[in-house]
Amino acid sequence: MSCIDRYSEFSDYDAITISSSSTAVSSVFLRLEQTLINVELNRGPKGFGFSIRGGQEFDSMPLFVLRIAEDGPAALDGRLKVGDQLMEINGQSTRGMTHSNAIQIIKQYPIVRLLIRRPQGF
Repeated sequence: MSCIDRYSEFSDYDAITISSSSTAVSSVFLRLEQTLINVELNRGPKGFGFSIRGGQEFDSMPLFVLRIAEDGPAALDGRLKVGDQLMEINGQSTRGMTHSNAIQIIKQYPIVRLLIRRPQGF
């Protein structure tokens, strides 16, 4: 069970550092540090100021931040970065979510609450 699976409420996450281990070809265990970050953005005149890539229809690719619009809400807030993985959108897990469903959820309200995952040092 991963750290993500143990939390059911969006508010339970707040810049928590988690660890996972993976086995390298040489059977040496490497430790991967990751950080979970809550980001809440208010919609601006042109949206939230970020675009995403991925989704179930793209070979089950996880949802990632593709671009951040200059002077948009995401850029002005400063917490969201290109390459961040979206783990939750407005409290809904993105596991198995389609790109179009993610866009629909993001556009649904004037505020978007994201839980993102970012590798340490990224």
